[in-house]
Amino acid sequence: MKNKLAFCTLSTALFFSLFNQSVSASGDIDDLSNKISSESSHVEIVKAEEVPEGVSSINFDSYEDFENAVRAWEVDQLNREKEEDSLFSLGIVPSASPSFYAKAAASKSGTDRIKWSSAEELRWVYSLWLPQTMYIDFEYTYTGSGSTKKFSKITSVKSNSNGFPSSWHQTTSAKNISANKRSVSIKIQGYHLLGVNISGQSVGAKFSDSYNKKYSF
Repeated sequence: MKNKLAFCTLSTALFFSLFNQSVSASGDIDDLSNKISSESSHVEIVKAEEVPEGVSSINFDSYEDFENAVRAWEVDQLNREKEEDSLFSLGIVPSASPSFYAKAAASKSGTDRIKWSSAEELRWVYSLWLPQTMYIDFEYTYTGSGSTKKFSKITSVKSNSNGFPSSWHQTTSAKNISANKRSVSIKIQGYHLLGVNISGQSVGAKFSDSYNKKYSF
């Protein structure tokens, strides 16, 4: 844990050096939007009209405060992506050709939900805008029952959140069925949409994110 925290601290310091010029308090939202889009691959500024009614807004006293939040998010995402690349491979694990008996077995369908709280992750810095609860609803086909129950195929993956304070919007998903077909790994990618008020100016911000979750029979 100490080594991980030290690495994150070093990464943060290195990444902060890339933002060598801040938008001044006398600048405007367009300047900030252009700067963020050119220097961050995980945050996008959008017009306030693109934020649905009911979505909470977070206040920043200055452009600099908001940029600091963007920098911290960028570093967090880069660190998480490095970890996820070694833990998850896109696509479904190839399976052997089904035997005659496997083909004859009746395939059944089911649905389940994976639910989690942002508090489960060491990401307290972002607790102001991460939704308190998120979930993945997925549909699948399977064979067998009880201890012999096995996944055949994941047919649908849809994720959402409780919508407070930010709303979650899924853009892509991927899934892996384990070799023994008793568990599945699901990766969702998308963004948290949040209203942002910076020095009295309202805009929207998309914070891209991804989650890896597992489910087992």
